[in-house]
Amino acid sequence: MVEIDLNRLRRTRTIIKRGNVESEEFDVAGFGICLKSPVNINLKAARAENEDLLILGTLQTRLKQKCRRCLIPVITNMNVDLDLHFRPKDAVESLDEIEEELQFDWNQGHLDLNTHLVQEIVLSAPTFVECDETCQGICAGCGVDLNQLKCDCPEQPADPRWDVLIQNPHK
Repeated sequence: MVEIDLNRLRRTRTIIKRGNVESEEFDVAGFGICLKSPVNINLKAARAENEDLLILGTLQTRLKQKCRRCLIPVITNMNVDLDLHFRPKDAVESLDEIEEELQFDWNQGHLDLNTHLVQEIVLSAPTFVECDETCQGICAGCGVDLNQLKCDCPEQPADPRWDVLIQNPHK
């Protein structure tokens, strides 16, 4: 679990957190994301003059995803820049001013960052990856991996609705 000790932060105004956090600490499987290595964190938490809490830093890890064309597993590196701004609950004047999840209470003693880090990982993960720029994918007819084999499917006839555009490309 990645936590910020709020009591220590109040005294020192700045806390640096560095290290590796096991991938099991981050519940991202429900989002279709598979972490293949520990998450390297490098965070700086700072208390602002107005008692706000600012967290800046980076996350680095490796993801296992499927190529969007041929579906083979692909390992990709992921680097996430963090810039989180928390406000004390007693400083927020209206509910519309800030999202509830970005509020904290100095009296809690600690601030758990895992939920916020999971959100950053999910939002930063690439939606689509390709094993190679030249990946030919899978045949829609027979399902063969076109990078490995040539399929014997007959060529599909062109959709006749496109004929008008093909014959008159400048209209």
